[in-house]
Amino acid sequence: LVVLTKSGCPPSYAQVYNAALKREYTECDEWRVDALARIEQENPALVITTGRAYYNVMKDGKRLSQAESAPLLEEGYVSMLEDLLDRSDRVVVLRDNPKPGMDVADCVSASLDRLTDCAAPREKALSFTPVGARAAEQVEDVELVDLTPVFCPEDTCPAVIGDVLVYRDHGHLTSTFASTLTGI
Repeated sequence: LVVLTKSGCPPSYAQVYNAALKREYTECDEWRVDALARIEQENPALVITTGRAYYNVMKDGKRLSQAESAPLLEEGYVSMLEDLLDRSDRVVVLRDNPKPGMDVADCVSASLDRLTDCAAPREKALSFTPVGARAAEQVEDVELVDLTPVFCPEDTCPAVIGDVLVYRDHGHLTSTFASTLTGI
């Protein structure tokens, strides 16, 4: 397994804004070029992409809202998936995991006797635009894997599943929970 990731860079050709740098994140462009070159060099049997697409896109020097950004992120993701299919026979998109809307680890540590207080309503946790899933549906031969039923088995998305903390913060999985997904 070769992991190619850069914090703040979505798997989309869209130009994104970096809040910490307070500017367009041009470093993503270079990273994408290098990542695609590496994928081509490796000639993998499988490429898996994922990443929540909640970025603000830059267009004509202006930072767009997340609502305005979603279609551009999706368009750029479609192009990326097409390029990945040129470099691998199999491309899979993992649908974005639900976003709990709170720092789950903090909530759980403060509510050990009331873990239901830390569960997110399924509808709210999935209220973001599923850019990756939409892009995958537009590109023939790209597979979509949706683990939402694992995260949200009912109408809520629990903070703890099988005695394992699901999120280490507001949306990143704990490595312990991720390891429980290997049997799926």
